[in-house]
Amino acid sequence: MTYSIRFSSDTMRFGRDMSQRLSTLNVTFRKISSGLRVIRAADDTAGLSIATRLESQLKETQVEMRGTRDQLSMLQTLDSSLAAAQERLLQMREVANKAANDTHSFIDRQALTEEFMDLMQALDEIAENSEFNGQKLLDRNEPLTLSLDTDRPPEKLLTRTSLRPEKLGRQS
Repeated sequence: MTYSIRFSSDTMRFGRDMSQRLSTLNVTFRKISSGLRVIRAADDTAGLSIATRLESQLKETQVEMRGTRDQLSMLQTLDSSLAAAQERLLQMREVANKAANDTHSFIDRQALTEEFMDLMQALDEIAENSEFNGQKLLDRNEPLTLSLDTDRPPEKLLTRTSLRPEKLGRQS
């Protein structure tokens, strides 16, 4: 079972554009809020209108950036959980290969079976405990969708399959 997380060029461009927009808006907002041009509405109503609009855009951009950081944190949590699961799966494969060797006695095979069952339990615990903001990440059979841009609907990033041992299938 292979999981991959792909970042398109749109995603990278979106993050860079959002950072540039936020930086530009911060500079503009600092200039306006310094009072050099607009001190009160009677001084410059057009300037106050612009300042209000820029402040609104700044807050919207900050919310978008917070959402992007949350999505990145979730992906990092998912990545570390998948890495731990992959490590357990590789260990299970090694144990299965050892058990398939005809040089082991019945007692050795029982010990290898116990080790295999322990690894299955560890895999089950990873699936049970991998969550982000109360949402199970690896114990679901549904797509993971993320919103990369506020102008477009959320995109399907990957299809999750439960990592519970009873849900995993054998590949031949």
